[in-house]
Amino acid sequence: MTISQDAFRFYEDGTETGATPLAAQNVDIEKYDEDVFLYRFLLQDTGGTTLSKGGTVSYSLNGGAYTGITASTPVQTATSSNVAQNDDTTSQLGGTGTFITDNDAVTEGTNAALPASFAFASGERTEVLIVLALDSAQLSDDDTVDIKLAQENSGPEVGRITWTSGTPSTRRRIVIT
Repeated sequence: MTISQDAFRFYEDGTETGATPLAAQNVDIEKYDEDVFLYRFLLQDTGGTTLSKGGTVSYSLNGGAYTGITASTPVQTATSSNVAQNDDTTSQLGGTGTFITDNDAVTEGTNAALPASFAFASGERTEVLIVLALDSAQLSDDDTVDIKLAQENSGPEVGRITWTSGTPSTRRRIVIT
């Protein structure tokens, strides 16, 4: 079985179905603040066998090695009053095959991982929604941060955030891809 991360989208903090997009699907963003935001990505089975295991959401700072996201990394897990850990997500990013509706795929707080029992059968897909924030004390101007699921994913679609502190006239950039 091959699970690929086939699409992504960034949102302002909001409900699972009602959050305001920060950019179009598969478009990177620039962040100027430490406000909580949502990162949604599509996981698609392209391999044809059943898989049951979790995965860790990871980041890469300026092209470095991917590291698991925690509450103390430059990209941090965060909480939201709009969603709860292990809520189910809905299909918003497209994809092919059967959408897994009972997916427990919202992750927030200190947990940046999918449940260990996360299961895919041949031809299925689902979406993961993770609540994140940036720590400006650990980021510098023009830093780039890539975010993806570290596990079976082989897809090219990873979200990029560019960090920019302050107002647009005093830019400090961090790109998240």
